[in-house]
Amino acid sequence: MSNKSMKLKDLTSLVAKYEKEINNLIQERLNDNDLIASANEGIQKHLSTLKKLRRFNELVAQQLNLPTKDDVAAIARLVMQLEEKLDRIEDLLMQLLDESPSELSLESNNNDSENQHSETVENEGQELEGALDEDFPQTLKTQIVHFLSEMGMKVLKDAVRNALAQRGNNGA
Repeated sequence: MSNKSMKLKDLTSLVAKYEKEINNLIQERLNDNDLIASANEGIQKHLSTLKKLRRFNELVAQQLNLPTKDDVAAIARLVMQLEEKLDRIEDLLMQLLDESPSELSLESNNNDSENQHSETVENEGQELEGALDEDFPQTLKTQIVHFLSEMGMKVLKDAVRNALAQRGNNGA
């Protein structure tokens, strides 16, 4: 056993010696101002190259009418905001429908017939009639949710078009 313990002590002292030498070498390199300056210079060149590449990618994407990373991120934020708004509207509608579903049904029928005289409201009425078509044997709640989803997609498409148009105006 003493032979094994001697080998273990020799091994641990050898490991400690090499660890100390490696630590000293690392400290010497880290304290070398020339090494730090050259590393800083390399990082600055790399950063400059990345900025140029990003600017080039944005120009190419704009010329090819492709969305950039920033465009996709902006659209993702818009989608999340739209989903939150639609969820709030859906919750409010569900609360309203739970309280008085028959009254809402009568009011929506009256409002549809009264508002057909106005041109802008007429378009919305046609969209509502399309969403509440007889092909959808659904409850009133699901019909309203379906209609709101379709309207949300239209709003999202308009937001994307506006963002792309704005980007085109900024680039021109």
